[in-house]
Amino acid sequence: MSRIDQVHSEYRELTEQLIRMNRSISFLESCTSGLLSSLLTDTEGASAVFKGSDVVYSNEAKVASGVDETVIEKFGVYSLETAEAMATACRERFCTDIGVGVTGSLGTVDPSNKDSVPGEVYFAIDICGRVTTCFIEVDNSLSRFEGKLFVADAVCKRLMDLVKQRRRLIGDERENMEKTNHVDKARDLFEQGYNCAQAVAGAFAEDFGYSVPDVLKLTAALGGGVARMREVCGTVLGIAVAIGMAEGKETVPERKEKAELYSRVQAVSDKFREENGSIVCGELLQVKRDGSVPSVRDSSFKKRPCKEYVAYAAGLLEQYFYGEPAATESDSSF
Repeated sequence: MSRIDQVHSEYRELTEQLIRMNRSISFLESCTSGLLSSLLTDTEGASAVFKGSDVVYSNEAKVASGVDETVIEKFGVYSLETAEAMATACRERFCTDIGVGVTGSLGTVDPSNKDSVPGEVYFAIDICGRVTTCFIEVDNSLSRFEGKLFVADAVCKRLMDLVKQRRRLIGDERENMEKTNHVDKARDLFEQGYNCAQAVAGAFAEDFGYSVPDVLKLTAALGGGVARMREVCGTVLGIAVAIGMAEGKETVPERKEKAELYSRVQAVSDKFREENGSIVCGELLQVKRDGSVPSVRDSSFKKRPCKEYVAYAAGLLEQYFYGEPAATESDSSF
C-alpha cells in the first residue's frame, strides 16, 4: 500500500468513527493547505460530521478566523499556543465537538515570519474544550506534498488516539453517563467494603471503557493514604486515577501534555483541600501511622468521615467531567 493510500485509509476510519459517534469536526489549516479537510471528506457521508474549515496562510487570515492577535505576537505564529488558539477558534466558529489547528513551516523560511524554522510543525486538537497540543519535525528532504502528507498522518493518528480515549465524553453514550449518579455509586462501593480509592475510581470506570473489576484491582492498595501509610487520601488518589483513565495516553506524552494533565488533577484536588482542609489521610482523620490494623469496620470506624470524603470526591469528578454533580441526599450516618 502506498503512503497516500495508507493515510486515506486512516482518514476513512476516522470519518466513519465520527459518523458512528455523531460528532462533528472542523479545521483551521495553515501549512497543510486544506489537505486534512480533503482527506476527511473523501469518505462517503462525511458531510454528516464535517462542518467546515479555513485555510489561513497569513497571520491576518488567522486573526480574521478568530485567533487572538496577542497570542501570535507573544508566542509567534509557529507555536503550540497559536495552534491551540486555532483549534479552539475553529471549534467555536463552526460549533463543532472537535476543532483542529495546524501551523508550521515546510520547505523554506517563511519570509513573513523570520523566526520560522523549516520542518517545525505544531498542531492542536480541541475536544469539547479540552486541548491537546503536539509538535512534530518534518524531514526537509521531502517534497511539499510529502511533507503535508506526513503532517496529515500525524494529526490523524493523534486524533484517533484521543477520540478513543475520550469516547465516553464525546460519544453517543455521554447522555447515559451524565445520568449516572456517581456519588451514590461511589458511596455504595465504599459501603460494600472497598477502600476509598477503589470507591471513587470504580464509580467512573465504565465511563471511560474500563471494567469495574479491573479498576478495583488496580486501586486495591491505595486505601488509607496508600496501604494505610496515611499519606495522600485515597479519595484524592481516586480522583487522579479517574482523570488519568479519561485523559491519559498510552504513548509517551509531550512535556506540555503531561504538565496539563497534572495541572487538571491538581485543580480538582485543590477543591478537595479547600473544602476539607487537607488532602493527607492522617491529617483528615487526625491519626498517625502507628501500624495498627483494625480487624473490621466497627462502630469507631463508622464515625470517621471517610464515606463523606468519598461522596465529595465523586461529586467533584461529576462536576469536572459532566458540568454539575448529581444531587444527593444528605447522609446522617457519616
